[in-house]
Amino acid sequence: MQVNFRGSSGYGKDFLNAGDREWGAKMHDDLWDAINHLVAQGIVDGERVAIYGGSYGGYAALIGATFTPDVFMCAISMVGPPNLTTLHRVVPRVREAGHCDVAHPSW
Repeated sequence: MQVNFRGSSGYGKDFLNAGDREWGAKMHDDLWDAINHLVAQGIVDGERVAIYGGSYGGYAALIGATFTPDVFMCAISMVGPPNLTTLHRVVPRVREAGHCDVAHPSW
């Protein structure tokens, strides 16, 4: 399943902005909701759930493995930032150097 958690783009500005400052918080709850729905439908075995993602999804995988290891039996992070303080400090410099065209409203 690919979860369109709050903060995902393509669903309007309010939905995108609902993810501001919710990394590892309400956005993680959205993943829980999706898992619980699939388990309740009998689609997923709740004892064998893995999480994979890139960028924020990679961060979500790290959060899942760290904070809810009883839920996620396997986690794969592709370029997920392991430290938000470092990310916050580095991203503005990357943008200034012209390596990024998009500014995220919460940075």
